Amino acid sequence: SMDGPVVGTIVEGISRGFIDHLKKPVNIEHRRIVIGASVGLSSSKGEDRLSSSELLRRSDVAMYASKRAGKMRCTWYSPEFDRNREAWQQLDEDMREALANEEFYPLYQPLVDAQTGRIVAVEALLRWERKNGKPVGPHEFIPVAEESGLINPIGLWVLRKSCTEAL
Repeated sequence: SMDGPVVGTIVEGISRGFIDHLKKPVNIEHRRIVIGASVGLSSSKGEDRLSSSELLRRSDVAMYASKRAGKMRCTWYSPEFDRNREAWQQLDEDMREALANEEFYPLYQPLVDAQTGRIVAVEALLRWERKNGKPVGPHEFIPVAEESGLINPIGLWVLRKSCTEAL
């Protein structure tokens, strides 16, 4: 019989081969189409008594980790993914409240013409300060906003706020 690491290596090899095969463009009706895939893998030792639905859930979580890492990847499930997912969901909830409570604010950065020294435009940079005064960096909340779809309402809010303040 084959042991876990050998089977895992075989499954990962098959998955990587599948991804590599999909990278090759396909011509359909005079159009060149490239298909991509992100693969999530999970395993069970048997004695951990994981249900098939739990294994599927873990594979799904690992697949999303593959997508976030740049797509066209194969990733094994890690318990860290669940901890990160919980933090992501909490940040998503906090952002929705922050948007409703106007915890976001724009900072304006002038764009200067290097030859004349005149300000030719202003860039609005989004910032978030929680009610307790703790700032949340854009590197933390922007990826979550993009993945959750909250980036569109936030973008609209920034546009409206910036236009109102420009008057």
